[in-house]
Amino acid sequence: MVFPTFAVWAATTGKVYNGDEALVREEIYAANIAKIQAHNDRGLSWTLDVNQFADLREEEFVAQYTGFNGTSILPDTFLLGDHEESDATADSIDWVSRGAVNPIKNQGSCGSCWAFSTVGALEGALQISTGKLENLAEQQLVDCDKSNDGCSGGWPYRAYDSYYARTSSGLCTTASYRYTGRNGRCRASSCSSAFPSGTVTGHKNVATTASGLKSAVNQQPISVTVNAGQLQFYANGVVTGSCSGRTNHAVMAVGYGTDGLSYFKIRNSWGTGWGERGYIRLSQNGGSQGTACLLQNSPVYPVLSTAPVPTPPPTPPAPSPTPTPGEWKVYEGGFIPSGNDIEKNSMTIADAKAHCEQLSGCQGFTIQDSPEEAGETKVWFKSVWSFRSASGWTAFQKTEQVVV
Repeated sequence: MVFPTFAVWAATTGKVYNGDEALVREEIYAANIAKIQAHNDRGLSWTLDVNQFADLREEEFVAQYTGFNGTSILPDTFLLGDHEESDATADSIDWVSRGAVNPIKNQGSCGSCWAFSTVGALEGALQISTGKLENLAEQQLVDCDKSNDGCSGGWPYRAYDSYYARTSSGLCTTASYRYTGRNGRCRASSCSSAFPSGTVTGHKNVATTASGLKSAVNQQPISVTVNAGQLQFYANGVVTGSCSGRTNHAVMAVGYGTDGLSYFKIRNSWGTGWGERGYIRLSQNGGSQGTACLLQNSPVYPVLSTAPVPTPPPTPPAPSPTPTPGEWKVYEGGFIPSGNDIEKNSMTIADAKAHCEQLSGCQGFTIQDSPEEAGETKVWFKSVWSFRSASGWTAFQKTEQVVV
């Protein structure tokens, strides 16, 4: 396998360093390349590859992109028992293909994995119960769930018990409560609720065994935890091996099956540029604590109210506007790769759109950060449209066809 040079990788991922930091990061990148190559040379059932985390030491990566921590001891008022394990499970199941899982999301460098795991399992349970897949707001938990610590980490079961089961607010939609990737003021009282307060009554624990997790996943997607350190450069295949260390990252088990080896299909929150388009497969046979420590802590899932949950009447669809020149499509969490810059500038986003409309050959532009107080941000104008996932970036595509 041929890996890109550090310079090419940095340009492709949009990484910019100050002073001597580039030399430090290049050394780390080279060490990670050697680690990846050594692993792949072993011919195991899974491979590693360079991704957006290749300039980070493992401890830096864990500190920035996980977020599962805190005490696991809480009053059991909302613990509604243990999952009743059943042997009557399907040979394989995939809740993604069954329509109970939303597209892969990206937590960015906020330690909010617990919120993505919580919300994802809840979205799945509600879809199975109601037949409708809603996109619920992780940011609601980051801002409003004071039993957890926002971008500094948390636990899924705490969110089910100490926030959803207690709050007077409903389950906010992502459209009305956008993810910002940072701690903020709770705005749940003004969001649009997909489901009302009382929808979640607590949680159930799942046995820390492969058969227990398999039985639970046969029923619905499940919140689980892993040690993410060895998964930094996962590319594809079924990961094997026993647990080493402690869990530090919350994810979701969304299926299981067999591909030479029996595995659990895991949904992550690091974007589609990582792993198998955002997913990873962990062997079901990883010792008493599971592959990547999958069974070190009890998997959990939300329990929904037994009474019928009233749903708001459907809103008539708005008429589709007629596309007009000058429309833009916005891609959050990604950028237009370097190598085809027309020019760089600092200006407001509105001015950048107007400038690109007049700039010969301009297909769109990329920004790396949020506008400053003056509304200006660094803008890279591009002559070729393409897209690459990366947190902290936004890409704007000029189009005559798409209305946004």
